[in-house]
Amino acid sequence: MSPSEYTFNSKLGFISLNTSLGPDQTLAVAFQYTVLGDSKVYQVGEFSDQGINSPKNLIVKLLKSTAVNTKNPMWDLMMKNVYSMQAYQVNPDDFIFNILYSGNEKGVPTAYFSEGGEEVKGIPLIRLLGMDKLDQNMNPPGDGLFDFIDNAATNGGTIQSANGRIFFPVLEPFGKDIRNLFSNPDLADKYAYDSLYTMTKSGAEQYPEKNKYVLEGFFKSSTSNEISLNAFNIPEGSVKVTAGGIPLTENLDYIVDYTLGRVTLLNEGILNSGTPINISMESNSMFNMQSKRYMGLHVNHEINERTNIGANHHQFK
Repeated sequence: MSPSEYTFNSKLGFISLNTSLGPDQTLAVAFQYTVLGDSKVYQVGEFSDQGINSPKNLIVKLLKSTAVNTKNPMWDLMMKNVYSMQAYQVNPDDFIFNILYSGNEKGVPTAYFSEGGEEVKGIPLIRLLGMDKLDQNMNPPGDGLFDFIDNAATNGGTIQSANGRIFFPVLEPFGKDIRNLFSNPDLADKYAYDSLYTMTKSGAEQYPEKNKYVLEGFFKSSTSNEISLNAFNIPEGSVKVTAGGIPLTENLDYIVDYTLGRVTLLNEGILNSGTPINISMESNSMFNMQSKRYMGLHVNHEINERTNIGANHHQFK
């Protein structure tokens, strides 16, 4: 992969892809690292410029396979504390992010738990989960608002504004990290959504009594992955999209709703880079069906049995 397709956080030791992997795709890595106080360089896997054991083979560490198995050790390597807002180039001005719990008796979402000890009850969830430790000047203590600390994917923080991803500073925010807040085991069992981290998404959704957490907020963005063409019923195949002059591939880099006239960009790497995007299309307005009226008149005048004079008149409207 090229450097523009992923980011690397050397402090915390994780990589983030700028595009989503399909179910039939795998991800593997080779890397080197050192340990403080030790000059030795340790290596995991092989690099392409090193000796390869056999033709067209490369030994690497597998991070994602084509089969999702929650019992496999690879499952624990996948970070489950990152949430996408489906936005790009998020502006920190007027940014609001909150965590709500909707499992109360009255069913009204609240930003805090109504049970637990004084270290839990009534305290905002964003503070309990480490998202509010600083004020607007980045000094402690918290001020009740989300700490907008950018570049989380490379330097650590709470948000990656380029692709609109929220990074929780805990690994299982709605699982063991919620459980550890309660000294009462019954309350811990009630509020902890453990299946969210031990099962796949579809499996975790089978527990609706646990699925009560809501992420809510407002943001401003200078880029959107949906672009309106201000036209309807566009001829299929008539939309061409380029990024920096390079043609993009339909259904791979973008999809088109020809009926509503809307282009949705799928390649997050292009959106993150800020590359100018140009869209050309052929409007269907030039090919609309139009109703025409045709009128005709034919007159015959018989002078005698041997002489007959006729005339025709035609008109289009």
